[in-house]
Amino acid sequence: MAQRAAPFSSELMNISLLQRLADDTPDQPETEWEIKSNWIFDELRMLFDSRPRIAGLEKNNSVNHTVINYGLAEGFPSESLPVARVEIIRQRIVTLLARFETRLTEVNVMVHQPDFPWVEFVIQAQWNEQPLSCLLIWDDAMSTFYLNESA
Repeated sequence: MAQRAAPFSSELMNISLLQRLADDTPDQPETEWEIKSNWIFDELRMLFDSRPRIAGLEKNNSVNHTVINYGLAEGFPSESLPVARVEIIRQRIVTLLARFETRLTEVNVMVHQPDFPWVEFVIQAQWNEQPLSCLLIWDDAMSTFYLNESA
C-alpha cells in the first residue's frame, strides 16, 4: 500500500520554494534571519528575471502553477500596441504573484509611469504582516525587468 505524503503545515506555507530548497532542515519553521532579511526581494527578483520554459502554458490548468511555468512571459501578439502590452504585463505580474509568491497578500500592481520603452509598475502588498512596496521597471525594448526595493 502506498504511503500518503504528509500535508504541509501552515508554517511551511509561509516559506518559499527557494528557501526550502536552500535549507538543510526544510521541515522546521523559518529561522529568524530569514524573517528579518530581504530574502523576499531576492526571490521577487528571481521570479521576475525568470521566464516560463514552454510558451502557451497559461491555458493548461494542470501545469500553469508548476515550476515549468515559473517566471514572467515576455512574448506578445505581434499586433499588440505598446499601451496594450503595458496592461498585459500588469495582469501577468498579478497572476505571477498569486501563483508563485503566496506569502504576499493584498497585492496591488499599479502602472506608475508608462514612458516607453521604460514602464514603471508599483507593487504594494503585505508580507509578514508588514507593508511591502517595490518598483518594477520593464524595459519594453530589451524585454528586461529591474526591481527597486525602495518604492
